[in-house]
Amino acid sequence: MSALDQEQDVVDLAESLGLTGSPVAAIINFCQNQIDTWVHEAGGVSR
Repeated sequence: MSALDQEQDVVDLAESLGLTGSPVAAIINFCQNQIDTWVHEAGGVSR
């Protein structure tokens, strides 16, 4: 567990998003999933 996992603001954010597990990892995964959804909705990314 990182020091950030114990920061009250981080814990509160994870809880407000309904996330479980390590707060930092859960928030990062939540954000990545949200970005993936937006990219998919926008038609993806071409190389």
